[in-house]
Amino acid sequence: MEPLEHYGGIIPNYSVKDHGEISRIRVLELIPMEGVSTIIRQDEVHPVVGCTLVVEIGLQSYSSVTVLVANPGAIFKTVGYKGRSVSYSTLLPSGEEIATPVSLLVAAGVLKSKAEENAGPVIPEPLPNQIAIAFEHALNSKKD
Repeated sequence: MEPLEHYGGIIPNYSVKDHGEISRIRVLELIPMEGVSTIIRQDEVHPVVGCTLVVEIGLQSYSSVTVLVANPGAIFKTVGYKGRSVSYSTLLPSGEEIATPVSLLVAAGVLKSKAEENAGPVIPEPLPNQIAIAFEHALNSKKD
């Protein structure tokens, strides 16, 4: 197997078996498995669709390492430093990662389209009681 940097944190055709902690060291075994990829990130990563969280290990200074196992087409979310940024990625069958198009996020139900959010007619907020009384008083005084 080539160095991990070659894959950008993605190891195609390998799954992971978590052996837990042995002598205070977390032990993960890479197991060859066709059609599955292992994603290792030094970020906060969350599975969205088509992937499973294996382990998330907290490190010092807000750092962490996250390991996911994913199928081709899986979508996962990466959260930046202290939650200041969020991005979604899709895993290709080749093991490459691409930015997930917004249309795919809508189709997967991760994001709602504006049409779904505004499906019904727009109803105005009710007027506060004081304004309603003043408005009614103004209409009545115009009739006089």
